[in-house]
Amino acid sequence: MKPPLTSASPTELVRRLCRTWEAVQPVIARSLAAQGLGGRVQAGMGLVLFALFEQDGQPIRDIARRGHVSHVAVLRLARRMESRGLVACRDCPDDGRSTRVWLTPSGRALEGRLRAVSRRNHETLTRILGAKDAIRLNDLLGRLLDGLDAGIGNGPRPRSRQKAARRREG
Repeated sequence: MKPPLTSASPTELVRRLCRTWEAVQPVIARSLAAQGLGGRVQAGMGLVLFALFEQDGQPIRDIARRGHVSHVAVLRLARRMESRGLVACRDCPDDGRSTRVWLTPSGRALEGRLRAVSRRNHETLTRILGAKDAIRLNDLLGRLLDGLDAGIGNGPRPRSRQKAARRREG
């Protein structure tokens, strides 16, 4: 058991966040492999796939906003998924500047197995933390992401986020 986080350990919170992501990746990989998806779907692709399971043909910016990640990160991920035949990326017919992402029949066919992976991962985390603490952690991580997205973190936002924030505010 690790020592409790105290004000005397200013680096411990960030270290634990980073270490948690490192530890979760193999858990996700094992869950994907158990569903026969190990070589086809990677950790992180669920961000795009689950968004498209809910509403196909979303703009990359909307997927990025929902996932609290950059537009570029989603674009790169979508291109990788496109090369695997899971999605198709097309210019938006309304304004040729944005890109929309669509599930292919092959990508759509993965929904049931990916939902099983999601359930398995949720059960693993809930078993470790207990239901009450799993809900609390989810709430805390949501607050942390919202605060970081709002620019509360250290230093200025990257220029692209500054421009996006000005567009939303003005």
